[in-house]
Amino acid sequence: MCCSCRRLELAERLSYDRRSALLALMGRQIHQRVTPPHTTISATAHATQMRVFGRRRG
Repeated sequence: MCCSCRRLELAERLSYDRRSALLALMGRQIHQRVTPPHTTISATAHATQMRVFGRRRG
């Protein structure tokens, strides 16, 4: 069973509130990975990305 399937199965066992919180967190992580820094929603995520990517790009 792959990670996402296992994660979904786990999420289904959790209460609705915890599940929605988990999905929101996962969604945020996916969003950070997929989108370039200037389109991220969260300011803290943006700051973190600038710190991480800024070092790599010099």
